[in-house]
Amino acid sequence: MKNFRLVMLLILNSVAALAATAEGINFENGTWKEITAKAKKENKLIFIDCYTSWCGPCKRLSAEIFPLKTVGDLFNKNFISYKVDMEKGEGIALQKKFHVGAFPTLLWVNAEGEVVHRALGFMEANALLAEAEKAFNGGSSLTELEVRYQKDPNNVEYVKAFLQSLVKTADVRAREVTEKYLLLIPKEQYLDADVFELMTKNQPDPFSTAGQYFFEHRSAFEAKFKKTRTDVFAINIYNKYAKWLLEQVKNGKEFDEKSFQKLITLMENQQFEKRHFLADDLKVSALAYQKKWSVYASTINLLLTEDRYQNISSGVLDRWINPVLENDCKEVQVLKSAVAWTILSFKNNTTFSMDRFSKNLVTRIKLLEKIPNSMAALLQAKTELAILQELAIKQEKFAADKAKTIKMIEAMSSKK
Repeated sequence: MKNFRLVMLLILNSVAALAATAEGINFENGTWKEITAKAKKENKLIFIDCYTSWCGPCKRLSAEIFPLKTVGDLFNKNFISYKVDMEKGEGIALQKKFHVGAFPTLLWVNAEGEVVHRALGFMEANALLAEAEKAFNGGSSLTELEVRYQKDPNNVEYVKAFLQSLVKTADVRAREVTEKYLLLIPKEQYLDADVFELMTKNQPDPFSTAGQYFFEHRSAFEAKFKKTRTDVFAINIYNKYAKWLLEQVKNGKEFDEKSFQKLITLMENQQFEKRHFLADDLKVSALAYQKKWSVYASTINLLLTEDRYQNISSGVLDRWINPVLENDCKEVQVLKSAVAWTILSFKNNTTFSMDRFSKNLVTRIKLLEKIPNSMAALLQAKTELAILQELAIKQEKFAADKAKTIKMIEAMSSKK
């Protein structure tokens, strides 16, 4: 009888626990097509939690806010709720479709796929309920602002209002509209604090009107906003343009040598100290995307002979090694070069880390396994890895024993 009561108690506790977890938002499963069909059938808005696996505020929303009964009551009655990882599956296309630029982004979308309302970031339950209420009652003014902007894209006030709304919700269209806004206002206004803040968040093309004005009047920007800030702004402009050049190659186009040389000339004129490193990294990365492995390896090997790379960090070397391994390159000479880079990376690692050393050896072993007649080097690498793993185990045991001894000494001291 006692056993029966115990079993029943456990069952009741389990049911109570399940009920508690069911009180919050009921997120639907299925494809985007299925979700929109259900929203249309039930005449409801779709609430989308746009998250990523690494986003801390996203996890807090899921753990602390979405399970609350008050939140669940409102959302389950009025919306079709849908969680989407923006970096996986359909989430990749949805992120682009809805212009999501930060996480968590919370969207309320109608069955036709039109955004009615959007909010950004972690918020407490009351704030979330307030945003949901806005969505239910017609949403924010973003749609209206966009309509005005589309009808009269040269109206400065319309463009500014639409842009402010985009920035507030981390909508990626803010970059494009910022460029439009900068073309409409007098260039002298680029030195206004709010305008320079916009430029900082959405770095202009270095050869655009705004970019050229900044570099031509850099001393004026330095006088108003301090040299450290304007230096970072300039570096971000270089990096953004380099990233754009790489994106072209990644999308199957030839490397734009003419634009590359323009960037180098600009950095030289601006006396950017690290211009060579940025240019080298850009060239190397483009070759990796193009899978021109022989040129890739010879370019890196040539760089390693130059003075500025004599103390190259293991992090940079690892970044050069990974594409060879990840793209399953089979060119023997390239693989041998990559093995040499792992050895140099091991030597140049300035921090003592068993885990990092082990990963280095694992990478070297994977490369050696692809190279014919490398049994001796492969056996040596595997032996070194085994020794390192044994040392790591001993190190952990030593640390545990040491902590135990310290605890015993402290306990004995407290008794005296």
